[in-house]
Amino acid sequence: MVDQDVLERAASALRQDAVYVDPDAERAISPGAADQFEAAVGGGETPIFIAILPASVAAEAGGDPGAVPGALAQARPGRHLCRGGL
Repeated sequence: MVDQDVLERAASALRQDAVYVDPDAERAISPGAADQFEAAVGGGETPIFIAILPASVAAEAGGDPGAVPGALAQARPGRHLCRGGL
């Protein structure tokens, strides 16, 4: 069964932080790497958000992984870079 909460978890976390690493992500990054990304994308004119997500997020976006950034942007406007699964 697909976890229907991945997008919700990511959107909620990205309201507080610029980088979110889902606990179920198959290719997670370390907390130190997440902190480095957050430092690198902070302070710009256009908000940038990074989400490291499990592959199941594509199913939540109607089977289209390319729709995930747009879905997250509805919750928090800005540029979204998403990595899911693989």
